[in-house]
Amino acid sequence: MELEHPNPGQPYEGVSRTAYLPDSSEGKRILKLLKQAFDQRLIFTVGRSTTSGRNNTVTWNDIHHKTSAHGGPTQYGYPDPDYLSRVRDELKVKVVYDKLGRRLNNQVSLPTITNCDWPKSPV
Repeated sequence: MELEHPNPGQPYEGVSRTAYLPDSSEGKRILKLLKQAFDQRLIFTVGRSTTSGRNNTVTWNDIHHKTSAHGGPTQYGYPDPDYLSRVRDELKVKVVYDKLGRRLNNQVSLPTITNCDWPKSPV
């Protein structure tokens, strides 16, 4: 059985995050895949925060999100022309499945997304 927390029985700190996607067909496709990844419990993990240095806190789980609408890649924002293809590859590595239950892999062609807002409420 896979452990959901690296230190079972120990308390952990939660977080609130807002992420952004372009409002396009590819962005909408990635949004659906990110929602699937969230439902499969792949978006977050409990561990050491690289930004705060704290242990036992909720952190991203190697699927990058744009947390700013501006500022470019160095500020976790746009413009970043390769972001959607990178996040799609990260979702493939985490074994996110499409709506037919097929694992995403290099043979599955995914449409492109442009302007899609992440849900306003914290995930």
